[in-house]
Formats: sequence, structure tokens, C-alpha cells
Amino acid sequence: MILKYVVVLFNRYKSILYKHFFDNKCLSRIEHIDIEKQTIIVHTRGINTPLPIKFDALIKEEALLNSFSSRHASYIGYYYGVYSDRSAGNAGSLTNYFSCFAENPSNSYTIRGLDRFRDVVFVDKINKNQMTRSPDQLMSSNNIIKNFPPLQACYIGILAGINYAKLQKKPISHQKLRLVGAGS
Repeated sequence: MILKYVVVLFNRYKSILYKHFFDNKCLSRIEHIDIEKQTIIVHTRGINTPLPIKFDALIKEEALLNSFSSRHASYIGYYYGVYSDRSAGNAGSLTNYFSCFAENPSNSYTIRGLDRFRDVVFVDKINKNQMTRSPDQLMSSNNIIKNFPPLQACYIGILAGINYAKLQKKPISHQKLRLVGAGS
């Protein structure tokens, strides 16, 4: 009888430790980011050599993005956002395959959408509080970004990268228009 309880207790501890290990342990990390070549050098556990991967290819691989920490996934998204804004053809290509709004029960924050100012609306699933912050604020706060799933952190990074790229563009000078009155 006691042996049965020990086995049940052991199986519970085993499942908790197994879940904790795979949910909280990152399998991949960023080694180097080359913005000019648009590649990221990725080190994945179990593979001895670092892998150079293009921004576009890495963004398309949801399973690989999920193997990063939320902080590293946000960096990947940020540099992709800076890169995609510079090349006009790639800016809208995320809508075909980037599905980051799926619920993830292991993280405490989830994105609900964007408001009209392109700020991120997200919910704290523990306290049921809805908050709105700019992507730049979310990227700069390590305590907030780590609570998002990696795919959503990558999406936040993309938004912050696009915002940064837009700020870096020089404004176009406009000529002043003169109003011509009917009587003159």
C-alpha cells in the first residue's frame, strides 16, 4: 500500500520536474547578429557548431523561435523589424505565417492586440489586468518581456524594430504652399 503511494508521489514529482525543465530551459541562444548580412548565428543545445540563419528563415520557424528565451526572441524580432522596414518587399510578409496569438498557459502575459496608436494591449493572466504599453517600453523592460511566450516576444520585437527604423528615416522636406485668394 505504501509502495503504491510512493510510486504515485514519484510520478507526480517526475512530471513536475519534467515540465519545469522543458518549459523554463532554453534550448537555443543567440551567438551573434550581423545586420549587414541579415543573419543570426544561433547556438542550439545538442549541436556543436553554431548555425548561421537568415532573418527571414528564422522568423518562419516557429518551433525554433520557441526554443529561445523570450528576451532573445524579442532581439530576433527587433532586428528583423529593422531589416524588414529597410527592404520594402518584406514588411507585410509576416501575415502569411506568423501566428503568435495562440494561448500559451505557461506564461503569465498574453497579447490581445494593438490599439490605434500601435501600442500593445496585453493581459496579465494571473491578475486579469489589461495593460497597454508601447513595444519600445516592453522591449526595454526585462521583467515584462520575460513573461510573454517567445513568439509573442518576437512579435513585440518586430514592432519595436519597425518603430526604430521609422524614427531613423529622415523626414522629407515639404515646400510651403501659398494660398491664392480669389480676389488677388
